[in-house]
Amino acid sequence: MPKASIVKDGVELKIGDQVLLRQGGAEELPYVARIDKVGNKDRKSGYELNVTWYYRPEDVGRRQYHGERELFMSDHKDTVHSACILSKCTVWSIDDYRELEIVTSTDFFWRYTYHTATRRFSPEQVPVYCSCELPENPDFFMAECDMCLRWFHPHPCEGVDPAEVQATGKFSCRKCRQTHAAQAAVKNIGAGLEIPPPRAVEIQQGVGGGTAGTGAGILKAAPTAQVNGNGQPPALTAAQLQVWANGKSMVPGR
Repeated sequence: MPKASIVKDGVELKIGDQVLLRQGGAEELPYVARIDKVGNKDRKSGYELNVTWYYRPEDVGRRQYHGERELFMSDHKDTVHSACILSKCTVWSIDDYRELEIVTSTDFFWRYTYHTATRRFSPEQVPVYCSCELPENPDFFMAECDMCLRWFHPHPCEGVDPAEVQATGKFSCRKCRQTHAAQAAVKNIGAGLEIPPPRAVEIQQGVGGGTAGTGAGILKAAPTAQVNGNGQPPALTAAQLQVWANGKSMVPGR
């Protein structure tokens, strides 16, 4: 009957646990694998273990957004012996890894699965963030813009000191800051302007042959009343308005 766990250097290792495995060279990074099954025991090499390998970014091509402690789950199965195990480790989901207060040398995270036959990753599409439009790298501090509610790298992408963001709890992205500044400038300019009232004009419906004052299409201004002694313009009578509308002078005798 297969064993559910083994003990290696005083540490219990169960099915589903992740372990670091020795490579050939002492300076090479250890392999990382998940224990899927515990098999028979060999006197020299310990227990036979069925494992699934995790790949490092260096194995398939590291990208800018790959984290320092990032691994890729794979579909690569293998058989190893417990004598090769260096220590137990933990491969967290990226969400759980993000919540760690202290990251040790045996803490890793994963978010993609690498398919060895096709050399492709799943999921094929992932969210991108910031003005750099890259997937999240948990090694770099990100903050949510208070205005547009998108996530950005305050530094270097947005030119803001991360320490200032963490101290104040406030952050605005570069685009929102520029938009806000432009709107404030327009508002300040508008507050100092005095906009004169529009001058009334109408199209005269003339009937003549196009001579000045009688032809069609001539613009004429509405009558402007003189200011009386009280500082107010006198009211125009209905007769005066009708005279003006007929294109005649309001001066007697003309």
